[in-house]
Amino acid sequence: ALPFARFGALHAAEEGQGAPGATGMADGAAADEDVLRGARILVVEDDLVNRLVLTRSLERCGVCAVGAEDGRQALAALEGGDVDALVLDLQLPYLDGVSIAKMVRAGQTGAAADTPIVALSADATAGSRQRCLLAGMDHALSKPVDLEQLKNLLRDALGARRILERPC
Repeated sequence: ALPFARFGALHAAEEGQGAPGATGMADGAAADEDVLRGARILVVEDDLVNRLVLTRSLERCGVCAVGAEDGRQALAALEGGDVDALVLDLQLPYLDGVSIAKMVRAGQTGAAADTPIVALSADATAGSRQRCLLAGMDHALSKPVDLEQLKNLLRDALGARRILERPC
């Protein structure tokens, strides 16, 4: 996975935007996104299109989003401990999302044990949701992901935590 600083700059250049973190939102919506601005969110999704849609949608809110495509990349990205929240697909190569969440909660990664975790799953059953919650995940969303719902969950989870202003 790319470091957060390089990732934000890379996508700003790809999108033809100005400075990383520019949201492109109307002024009224910007106030609602303040809690997301500058948050460092790791998106772990093995499908490239889904990963890009999620990361770019979050970047438009001022999030410093970085993507990982499998469990190994997720653990490598978590080693630095510089993650404010985790958006985690359940079905991943090498190490599944439930195992990653359990490792975060047990303090076995560089991330804080109380890092907010939002699970993503194509399985919309109550059993899948229960499995996520038992693994310590804060929320579980079914695919296809409602991007506004995801941002609202992240906003609520991060609003309870203090995010220091730091550049992407």
